[in-house]
Amino acid sequence: MKLKNCSAIILAGGKSGRMGQDKAFVTLGAQTLLEKVLAIVELLFSEIVLVVRNKKKYQQFSEIMVIEDEASVKGKGPLAGIYSGLNQINNDMAFVVACDMPNISKQSIKDLVYAFNKNNCTALLAVCKEKIQPLFSVYAKDAAPFLLEMLNEREHRGSEVEHYLKTKYFELKEEELFFNVNTPDDLAMAQKSKKT
Repeated sequence: MKLKNCSAIILAGGKSGRMGQDKAFVTLGAQTLLEKVLAIVELLFSEIVLVVRNKKKYQQFSEIMVIEDEASVKGKGPLAGIYSGLNQINNDMAFVVACDMPNISKQSIKDLVYAFNKNNCTALLAVCKEKIQPLFSVYAKDAAPFLLEMLNEREHRGSEVEHYLKTKYFELKEEELFFNVNTPDDLAMAQKSKKT
């Protein structure tokens, strides 16, 4: 069953400098990292926005909306992707996730979205072992102008949204959910854990 009144934004616009290639297309098992994330997200959301650096590289994803960062915020990091995605959604809120998080689960996403609906906030960020996870979060659509304000003030860290938005936090205990593949070593670790 799809979650109502909530879109999904997948961020795949990073430079992938430490990986040496576009992380979205790195293979883990039989799927790319992006395909792994998309497989879970598609189960829960009718509207999915994929935010990328270069739309031409993502033409095979024609069943979802693929956008680039808006020109005014291009190259300003993940918050620019969230801002650009929020400006495209038709729902009142969006679940946000990075494309390099292969261990996300359907249940953890549902829990986060349900918690957002129960709290009076414009951003709900996951927290695990006291570490804020701004790229596993839910944002209200009307957070977009405040994110733009952050970006215009050269504040690009997602962990700082609490100074601009009514922010709440949601504890998720499964640390493996937040494992992200940034380097070839991370990829090797992920491949090894999939074999055991």
